[in-house]
Parts: sequence; C-alpha cells; structure tokens
Amino acid sequence: MTALMINSGFVAFMEITAVFTVIYPIEKRKHYKLYAVLISIFFIAACIVQRIFLTVHDNSNLLWLFFELANFLFIGFLIRAVTPRGAAACMYLSVWSICLFQLAFTVTCLFQNREPFKNFSLNMLAVFPIYIPLYAFFALAVSKRLYMDRNMQITNRDLIIAVFTHFPINLFNHMLFNANNYDSSNYLLVFSTIFAYACCLFVLYLHRMFLRQAKLNEEIDIINELWQQRQTQYEVTSCNIEYINKKTHDLMHTLTELYTLDDSNLRREFLDELSTKLRVYDAFVDTGNRALDTILSQANLYCQSKGIALKSIVDSKTIEFMDVTDLFTVLNNALEHAFIQVLQVADPELKQVCIHIRQKGNLLLISVENIRNPAISISSDSDFRMKGISHVVRKYDGQIHTSSKNGLYKLSIIIPKV
Repeated sequence: MTALMINSGFVAFMEITAVFTVIYPIEKRKHYKLYAVLISIFFIAACIVQRIFLTVHDNSNLLWLFFELANFLFIGFLIRAVTPRGAAACMYLSVWSICLFQLAFTVTCLFQNREPFKNFSLNMLAVFPIYIPLYAFFALAVSKRLYMDRNMQITNRDLIIAVFTHFPINLFNHMLFNANNYDSSNYLLVFSTIFAYACCLFVLYLHRMFLRQAKLNEEIDIINELWQQRQTQYEVTSCNIEYINKKTHDLMHTLTELYTLDDSNLRREFLDELSTKLRVYDAFVDTGNRALDTILSQANLYCQSKGIALKSIVDSKTIEFMDVTDLFTVLNNALEHAFIQVLQVADPELKQVCIHIRQKGNLLLISVENIRNPAISISSDSDFRMKGISHVVRKYDGQIHTSSKNGLYKLSIIIPKV
C-alpha cells in the first residue's frame, strides 16, 4: 500500500509538471507560486486517494471516467488560478496537459519491466529521468509556438474540439489496458497507446496552428481595410481643407468689400453673409476628449461639405478607458459606414446621421442611426468597415447589433467597462 501511495503521488506530481510545462510561456498572476503550491498539494493528495479507491474497485471504467473528468476540471482550475486566461482557454490547456502527461506516462511503461526497474517497488519514481527529455522537448519545441500570438482567444467551439479529440482516445486506451490487466510488458499495446497519444497531440497542434492562421488572415484583412481607410481619410482631409480654404477666401473677399461700403443696408447684408460663412467653424467640437473632438470635428466638416446633418450626444468620460487607435477605428468606421448609406438617399431632408455615446451601468453604449435606401445594397467598402469595428469590439469582449426598420438603420455597440 505504501508503494502504491508513493507511486500514485509521484504520478500526480508529474501530471502537475506537465501542466506547468504547457503553460510556462504564458504570463502569470501575482503570487501565482503560492496558489500553485497549495493547489498542487491538494491535487496530489486527491490523486493518491483516487488511486487507492480505483484499486479497491478493480479499476472500474465508470469510476475511472468520473475521476478523469474530475482531474480535467481540477487542472483547469489550477491553470485558472495561476494564469489570467479565461475559463475556456484554461480548460483547453487542461486537455493539452493531460494528453502530454498520458504520452509521457505511457512511454515510461516501456521501461518498467526492464532491468533495473522491474524488481523495484517504486518503479514510477525510478523512471523519473524518462520524463525530463519528453517535457523539455515539449517546452522548448512546442509550448512557445502555441503562444506566438498571445491575444488569440480560445472559444467554446475550440474547447469542444479539443475535448472530443482527446477524451475518446484516453477512454479507449484505458479500457484496452484494463482489459489486459495493465500488462506493460505487452509492447504492442504500449506502442499503440503511445502512437494514439502522439497523434492526439499532433491533431491538437494542427488545430492550434489553424487557429493562428485564421487569426493572421483576419489581421491581413484588417491591415488592408486600414489601408483603405487611410486612403479615404486622405481624400476626406483634402476635401475639408479645400472647403475651409474656399470659405476663408470668401471671408477675405467679404471683408475687403466691407471696408469700401458706405450703405448701411448693404453693410448689414454683407455682415449677415459673413455670419453665415463663419458657421463653418462651428464644426469644431469641444467635448473634453481630444480624440473624440478630432473625430467629430472631422465628421462635421465632411457633413457640411456633403449636405449631411450630423447630430451628436456624447459623454466623453465614458470612452476614456479605450485606446485612442481603437476609438478612432470604431467611431470613424461607424460614421463613415453611415455616411456611405446617407449619401445614397435622394431627399436632402433625410440626410441625417445621429451618434449617441453614453454609459449604462458598467456598459459603454455607442449607437449610430441614419436613414438608408433599402433598394441599394451595402457596398463591400461598408463590409470592410464593419469588420474593422468587429475586430476592435471583440478585443474588448463587446457586442455589435444592427437593425433596419422602415428605412432607419441603427448600429449599436456594447462594450463592458472593466
């Protein structure tokens, strides 16, 4: 019984080691070492009790499956306590850890019945050196590649794929070993199990690389979109500068005429005209947030040159937590998406865009409303802008909703403030 407890404790220790081999490139929480030690001690004790319980009940497959699921959840909890990753990512890494450990454990079975280990009661402890190169190879050759993109999110779908890739193989191999009374001298059985776990790790690795490739493709789309935005921004800026220069030239001409004008009635007409022309400078907005002022002022100038009425109700303090680049991307794309649709409306009275930025509870709410022509489909340029918004909103764990009713199009963005 003592040998069983020591062997079981060492196996649990190597399973914990597999966990930290998988997650070592990831950023850690503050005081993570204390959490790791406390949880690891509890896990090792639980594994010893589990092994004794299974031995008493002749390694029942049902009990084994229950304990295996419990280990899976417990390892996920350990990773959650040590790293700042989300729950789905921690469970995903738990699958990787269990699969790596199972591969290493099965490899050691090749040596347990060979000299000098076969007559040693603490055979699992004796084959400890076998784990070192396996874990070192994984840590140096695989783990770093898994986290080349630290911002990649693990979704519930990715977790389900990982679970249903590994657990059927794990259950099948356990039933196979159990049916053969855990005869590790059967090298065909051991080699087939090693091959199964190696293939499982390879499939998980391919899945991870596919995720990374999809992420890179998405980033390429965003880069192309941002390039198109810069082109559009240059055209808008040029248009606005031309518009301001024209107004300035008109003002200079009006002032020159005022100097030589004696008729009071004509002077009043010229002053009224001058007042009208000075309204162009009302386009410059002062909200208290420099980035927001720039975006709305630029939009106002563009709207004045295109005959669009822009109405804004904004609380600048609600967006201070957002990165300036992200804010530009979201608001510029949302407004330009609205402008594209409004310009397709024939009635000048309906060329209006309304933007509302406010906070509700712990949520930032951004809404942009405009009239659109339902008969005209949304252009690919607008699709690119929506992708740009989606890319940023996902970064902040937010959501996007769009609705169109009676010709009124509304884009709503909800971002939690943390």
